[in-house]
Amino acid sequence: MSTGKTTGRFITFEGGEGSGKSTQLERLASRLRTRGLDPLKTREPGGTPLGEGIRELLRVLNRAATSGLEPDLTLLFDLDPEAGLARRARAAMPANRLDREPDAFHARVRARYLELAAAEPGRFVVLDASLAPERLEALVWAALEPRLIAARA
Repeated sequence: MSTGKTTGRFITFEGGEGSGKSTQLERLASRLRTRGLDPLKTREPGGTPLGEGIRELLRVLNRAATSGLEPDLTLLFDLDPEAGLARRARAAMPANRLDREPDAFHARVRARYLELAAAEPGRFVVLDASLAPERLEALVWAALEPRLIAARA
């Protein structure tokens, strides 16, 4: 029986520092609102010892509370770590704990994200985060729109 409501979608934004996740999340949320949807945006805490502790506690609680729920779609904003950190520096964003990690750490993070994407191609969409924000926004929408249409069917 249909309730007339659109089934929700669980979408995650992943990628290295400075890859544009926050910018694209805001753009997508705005676009969804103009289409009459009410997106729920959340962030994982981090960047401080307290935030990291909370994040660890949330990983454990989340697994228990969601019974292993996985995202319907993960958008991976792929960008060379050096370029991402340079973006953050140009934007005069305060350095967080991750910013201060060595280059090798950032390279490992990127490699691991790409491994995850290769292992789950039905869930991950890898986006070239070096593109202009407007072009990247169009790619985000192109990845999401078919899933929204399917959710309404």
